[in-house]
Amino acid sequence: MASTSREEPLRYYNERGRLVVDMRKEGVSYMPVASRRTGCVRTSAPQMHVHPGMVEICYCLRGSLAFQTPEREYKFLPGYVFTSREDEPHRMTSNPKGLFVYRVLVALPAARRCFDGLAAEDSAWLRARLLALPRLFFVSRPELRESFERLFTAYAARIADQDRRRLELRRRALDVLVACVDAAGKDTRRGDFPKVASVVKRMERAPAEDYPLAQMLAETGLSETTFVRAFKSAAGLPPQAYLRTCRMKMAEMMLDAGASVGATALKLKFSSPQYFATVFKAETGLSPREWRKRSK
Repeated sequence: MASTSREEPLRYYNERGRLVVDMRKEGVSYMPVASRRTGCVRTSAPQMHVHPGMVEICYCLRGSLAFQTPEREYKFLPGYVFTSREDEPHRMTSNPKGLFVYRVLVALPAARRCFDGLAAEDSAWLRARLLALPRLFFVSRPELRESFERLFTAYAARIADQDRRRLELRRRALDVLVACVDAAGKDTRRGDFPKVASVVKRMERAPAEDYPLAQMLAETGLSETTFVRAFKSAAGLPPQAYLRTCRMKMAEMMLDAGASVGATALKLKFSSPQYFATVFKAETGLSPREWRKRSK
């Protein structure tokens, strides 16, 4: 893990699968980033970075991610919210296809300043609650998702009266923050299946092994329907899709270490180097040789 961190530059996009906007230009002075990302292809992990004076909130609706802080790595699954605290170094270590994540950066008001539209007492309450958000919490009700959807619907709406538009966006942005605070106070984790969690961890540690469905069912004592549902709850993806993700992560590590494409394909039990290369490029956006070249 990187030992140093840098301030991440703010970049804005409006393209297929990725919308990253500056809400300050829309009258929300404390929100330099509001983004919605879907269907992104995984890339190499960025450098550890910080957002000075800001709290970052990421809400995962689909996909299986991982966030790192200097202390540890957090698995980030559908229904979970990850928050980086003020000036805290962090990075996202994976970004698979099928991803659906909402994200906002919240610039905390300086002393004696307030969030737009809030009195001093209410602004102090919200600031304290944002700083106290758990690093990771689970959202079991639809209110948070709906608040994000309303924010982006308001952003896309064609409201001729610009004062009315700014007022609507301020209201929706505030709704998102309050919904995050409320959701953190109602964190209810899904029911655990310890034997399924054990299979997930083993898959992460040893992705080159075989994991026949019949064997996993026998090990956990669950029906196929219950097992797949519990596995997806624990890992964010069905068993074979998650195994492929784990194998791609191991493939990246092997290629970074100088392993050949053929040796990597053989180790990870692909039928041929050509098929491995096809899967690898579909997952990462680069061929294995391109990946090795960039690593060097």
